[in-house]
Amino acid sequence: MNIQKKNIMLTSSSSKLSMYNSICHAAKRIDKKITVIPADSDKNVLLKYISREFKVMPKTKDENLHEIIDYLF
Repeated sequence: MNIQKKNIMLTSSSSKLSMYNSICHAAKRIDKKITVIPADSDKNVLLKYISREFKVMPKTKDENLHEIIDYLF
């Protein structure tokens, strides 16, 4: 059996509360198992307090590519 976990990561989420809510709503219509993960390099953004899935990510730079990819898997 091939089981795939489906997640959506919303990066630079500091000012994207409305977008986060819309993505969550749309994702649940597609598959109730989809998790929307807000992420930002700032650990004090609003979505940190709204989503249990919030991730603090490194800045988007070439030297952080492997670390960013690790967050996705």
